Amino acid sequence: MPGGDRRGPAILEKLGDAGGITKISDVVVRAMANDGDCIRALAEAGRHIGLAAGNLCNLFDPERIVVGGDLARAGELLLGPIRVAMEQTVVGDGTVVPDVVQGQLGIGAAARGAAVRVIDEMNVRETTL
Repeated sequence: MPGGDRRGPAILEKLGDAGGITKISDVVVRAMANDGDCIRALAEAGRHIGLAAGNLCNLFDPERIVVGGDLARAGELLLGPIRVAMEQTVVGDGTVVPDVVQGQLGIGAAARGAAVRVIDEMNVRETTL
């Protein structure tokens, strides 16, 4: 959402009117500065994301889950709870849980990934004239 629009409405709603927090980046910054309410909000969001991701893993069996966007900037404050929830949700012996990593490519990463996938699937090769 461009122009500083509110992201993560459930997280922001849970925090209420806590000292001018209006966007997810505010929550992340405060959590990294050891604000207990923001840390708890990110952990709860991580648990919910992990449950959803775990259920998707049961369907699609990916090797890796890449978390991007403003929430990903929270690093392990978010990724740790995601991993724990996924371990509890993914069916199997515990060795089938995919890696959960922080995205590194920024805005447009999904579009770049999709383009690479299309190119791979089409077996497009670079040629010289």
